[in-house]
Amino acid sequence: MSRTRNYSTTDAKAIEKAYTIHALATTDLSEISAFDATIDQAFLDQLKSDIITASKTTPDHIYLARLKGKTNEVGFHIKLAGIYIKEVKFFAGKAFKDQQHILDEFGFSKYRYNHISQSSLIEWMQIIFATCKKYQTELINTGMNIILINNIEANITNMINANQNQETFILQRGSNTVTRSGLLNIVWEKIMQINKISKIIYAEIPEKLSQYVVSDKASRKSEGKESCILFGNITDSETHEQLQDVEIKLLNTNFSEITDEDGEFSFDELPTGTYDIEVKYEGYTNYLCSINLAKGDEAEKSIMLIPKAS
Repeated sequence: MSRTRNYSTTDAKAIEKAYTIHALATTDLSEISAFDATIDQAFLDQLKSDIITASKTTPDHIYLARLKGKTNEVGFHIKLAGIYIKEVKFFAGKAFKDQQHILDEFGFSKYRYNHISQSSLIEWMQIIFATCKKYQTELINTGMNIILINNIEANITNMINANQNQETFILQRGSNTVTRSGLLNIVWEKIMQINKISKIIYAEIPEKLSQYVVSDKASRKSEGKESCILFGNITDSETHEQLQDVEIKLLNTNFSEITDEDGEFSFDELPTGTYDIEVKYEGYTNYLCSINLAKGDEAEKSIMLIPKAS
């Protein structure tokens, strides 16, 4: 999922850093205002309000937890469809044992339940329902209950609704992510104003200046930074759930990170070079890839882990 953001770190770390800079600037307001009068108490009050607004947007891991429920609902109706298909196939086989052309009307020769998309499954269930209605008398005479036909009709409606709910929620999640990043960009713009001032007024006080250190894309490029940033997220390849507490190692170095509650990670101030990224997480296939970081690069890496077969 793409999003434009002016900060090269995770959302959670950006919010945490913003609160830290706000607290520092509040303490040092007299010195900061003496240099730039536009950075006053009103500015800091607005900054805090912006931080609170950004932090109140729904974190991605909450959306993913809710999305998992929608996905489970879709899966439930898909499993029911599989059961109904087997039952219909059994009774159709009894009723039209030697009439392949009628059996073909049910779609058994065209579709395979284990290798079918949600939309194609809905289409197939509609075909099965229509064919069951067409040959209702013959099927009932072989022992099939009329309730099965009614269940198939209800299952079609439920699958359509569940699928639409899932897709709508995915779109809402994307919109929320863009909104959250946009609000944090507003915060980061103010943070960078304070950061630039701190580099001037605390240039001779390294221990003080270090407290204000932040990094954004624009400043890194203009300053020609040699070091690099690598950030991204880790998700389940099937459910798209963000995975928390996953360790990401850069092999043959001392660099490692753990994903936060949004499944995000960030490596700051990396030397240029080629890195082998290793991810191991219980229940998932090990992941390994390489990435080359040139001077001043800010690379975003989305990693999908594949669940091990149970």
